[in-house]
Amino acid sequence: YLLDNGINTPNVRFPGMILAYLPASITNNDLRLVTLIFEILIFIILILKVRTKSGKEKEPMSIQWHVMTPLICFMLFPYWHYRHELYETPFWLILLFTFIAFDRGHTLGFALGLGTMGLTHHWGVLFGPFLVIGYFRKKGAKPTILALLIAFIWCAAGYILLVNGYIKDFYHQAFESYYQHGVFRSFYPMSMYFSHWLVKVNLLKQLLPLKVLAQVPLLYLAWRYGKDTASLAGILALSLTLFLMFNPVAWTYQYLLVVFLLILGWMFHSFQPASPSPT
Repeated sequence: YLLDNGINTPNVRFPGMILAYLPASITNNDLRLVTLIFEILIFIILILKVRTKSGKEKEPMSIQWHVMTPLICFMLFPYWHYRHELYETPFWLILLFTFIAFDRGHTLGFALGLGTMGLTHHWGVLFGPFLVIGYFRKKGAKPTILALLIAFIWCAAGYILLVNGYIKDFYHQAFESYYQHGVFRSFYPMSMYFSHWLVKVNLLKQLLPLKVLAQVPLLYLAWRYGKDTASLAGILALSLTLFLMFNPVAWTYQYLLVVFLLILGWMFHSFQPASPSPT
């Protein structure tokens, strides 16, 4: 697709992300308004959840502000307003709903959230195994299998409808372009990752194995601690950080999601302390 600076670039966005902005595009409205709507919904839901949870638990007001202070600081963070992208915020909202469903043990909500994440963003593919492991530890085999089945059908139906048979073309642009496109092969040195240094010593082909190996210990952490919502949010934050360390592209704004996950972990931990199983 064509960027505003006149450069043609691969369309690496997933169908669900494009669909989120399609109504605004069809009606010729500013796409940034859609982003603002998603942002407002995210922060309203978080603040209401903090207030509701603390009210039910009869927590003192200091506990509310203990959680809401980092959230408000994040909302007012200058970089958030200066450099966040159209293609991120819808995924954040879906991720938030998935976490809430996970925390409540709501299988249908978790399944739809999981499937929509896989339809919307690369990070949905990355986070999926950890979420499934955590749900298995939380609810057991039958609810997890049911959730996986619903998520697969929902996600597959979305791809069949929206990609319209061009699966190979979608895969090429959404995944392979990061290793083939000239802009990405240059490995911008100002990005926060190790990839630029590794490529200098001819280790381009090792980036993918390193990304995979970095996730393996986290699968164990998900198995041991993943049934706790706060711990799972922290595991996903670490997963994304390690993934970006060895990714061909690691733009600075992508780390905003790491901060968002840490805030979610802080919030769930404050009102539902972790109690991981020793087995």
